[in-house]
Amino acid sequence: MFRKQKNNPYLEPGRLGDILGLIQVLGLDSLVYRSESGIAEDEDRGGLRHELKATPSSGESWIAVAKEHPEFFRIDEGKGYPLSLICRHTHKTSPELKSEPFDKSIIYRLMELAIELHDREVRRSQKWTLYIPIWVAAISGVILIIRSIIGTAGGQAT
Repeated sequence: MFRKQKNNPYLEPGRLGDILGLIQVLGLDSLVYRSESGIAEDEDRGGLRHELKATPSSGESWIAVAKEHPEFFRIDEGKGYPLSLICRHTHKTSPELKSEPFDKSIIYRLMELAIELHDREVRRSQKWTLYIPIWVAAISGVILIIRSIIGTAGGQAT
């Protein structure tokens, strides 16, 4: 009846915020690929600014967070700039690995999808709470039956 919940990255505290941040940075900039420092720190690559200005709250690094969500992100470990959105690979890119930033409606839909996936996993992880009232009623019933049996047996002994 109860399945052990395997490690679910969507249930990590702060994970949804990290995913939403990565989707925005990787989708709204013209650079298709980013490095860890290109997400969190200054990087001299065409005048990039600080992007997220922090490390992720739900993982060791932005790359580690992205690895746990292959439904959104692609990691190519052998490159200097390994991190990208999967859907960026459907757009034409220039030789400098740039493309037009996504339309905000696409970013909005990706963020909406991340929220839906997160909510679904939270609901799935809380499914067992439906059984608590049933278990309480069953245990109470067993206790009442035992008490009545003991009470009946005790009354016959006198």
